[in-house]
Amino acid sequence: MSIYDVFSGGSKPFDKEQWAAQKQAQRKEAYELIDNTCSEMMSSGDSFRQYLDVQGRFDRYSVNNAILVSAQMPEATQLKEKAAWKQSRVYVNKDAQKVVILEPSKEYTREDGSKAVGYNAKEVYDISETSAKDRQEAQEKKSMRELVSALIDASPVPFVPVAGLEMPAYYDSEQQSIFIRTGLNEEQLFVSMAKEVSAAVFDFKHNESREASEFKSYCVAYMASSRYGVDTSMITRGGDRVGIYYNEKGASQRGSVCIYDRANSAIQLAQPSDFDWDKIFEGVDWFHFTGITPALGENVVEICREACKAAKAHGVKISCDLNYRGKLWTREQARAAMTDLCQYVDVCISNEEDAKDVFGIEAEATDIYGGKLNAEGYKSVAKQLADKFHFEKVAITLRESHSAFDNGWSAMLYDVASNEYCFSKKYDLHIIDRVGGGDSFGGGLIYSLLTGKSTQEAVEFAVAASALKHSIEGDYNMMTVSEVEKLAGGDGSGRIQR
Repeated sequence: MSIYDVFSGGSKPFDKEQWAAQKQAQRKEAYELIDNTCSEMMSSGDSFRQYLDVQGRFDRYSVNNAILVSAQMPEATQLKEKAAWKQSRVYVNKDAQKVVILEPSKEYTREDGSKAVGYNAKEVYDISETSAKDRQEAQEKKSMRELVSALIDASPVPFVPVAGLEMPAYYDSEQQSIFIRTGLNEEQLFVSMAKEVSAAVFDFKHNESREASEFKSYCVAYMASSRYGVDTSMITRGGDRVGIYYNEKGASQRGSVCIYDRANSAIQLAQPSDFDWDKIFEGVDWFHFTGITPALGENVVEICREACKAAKAHGVKISCDLNYRGKLWTREQARAAMTDLCQYVDVCISNEEDAKDVFGIEAEATDIYGGKLNAEGYKSVAKQLADKFHFEKVAITLRESHSAFDNGWSAMLYDVASNEYCFSKKYDLHIIDRVGGGDSFGGGLIYSLLTGKSTQEAVEFAVAASALKHSIEGDYNMMTVSEVEKLAGGDGSGRIQR
């Protein structure tokens, strides 16, 4: 009598072919589930965020297996086979929900002679489906100092702290450094560093430009933040993709040409219910939007309207750059939407064309294409705008366009309370990249007003910040406060700093 006789006694004999067919069917279902889940993630921000949460917890899982877990049991925290649980003296519940993932098997040779690795379906179970569900391991708590130190160690480039940097952090591929703004709170510091370290890694290890890796860097930062308990609750995802635009840079007498590609993007398909404005505006001092945002659709007009109402209720200052874009909507559409939204605005920013295009308010004796601007005419424009909408301040940027490369650049700031019209000094710019010139002006103006600068000081700082941005390739203004103040104070020599 053999000891293996104890395994007999009416049990069905093992059918290898049936077992192989079952595994093949499971493998096929797994691949189909991956394809279907990917399609869902492309159309649903919540589905994609669910995948990122799972990938963040199961960082050693392949993308395919993280997608499978996300589709079958997104709340899973610890997965093992039955045999592995049993080794730990833990037993899987009789009615436990299984999760099917793919496990690499032996390497094989294809018909064309190339090598490949096959995959087998494998059933695993979460700890919540076992006798150990009350002993689930809590995520190891790391201090923020430990997390930041880990990012510093992982970064292929050094960090350079900078006071007054316009954005929280920025990886500069040319200087091979990550510039980080001082004064950030711990969570801001970690999230900003995670994104920029990712951009640096994609650049160094995969030779990917910032534009190519931007979205992946955001995803990595989100996963790292989610895994280690940094608050990601304020991130909302939606739409089919992120909106982009194409810019054909002009030269000499040929102007730049911009083409927008915003259809079905995250912001274009956003809904008012996506935003909890009361929560968003907690502890906030200033809210800024531009005319480009409501131009994307009536749903986005409503989003801006609700944001403005909530900002007012929270005592938050509101600024708006009119930014009329004829390729996104008509003048009639812009006038209707912006007339409604501007009733909430405290500080209006416009240029020599926007006031005319949106509200029909035009400066007299001005020829922007011939490089002739009339100061008195723009004082009249600012006053008309302030009277119409009860703005506290109106800023107008003044661009004298001599060619695509050479512009005169200045601005005026009208303070209603003091009836003071302040004109900045004019800069003669030889332009490297004018994209972001208006935004850098707006950022400089907001900073100036928040820090208590006078009307004249505020417009000088804002114009200087924007003038410097025109010398930088890309959308971002990489200047520090001290560099802007140096130019605003009169040092525009451009001499090398050693």
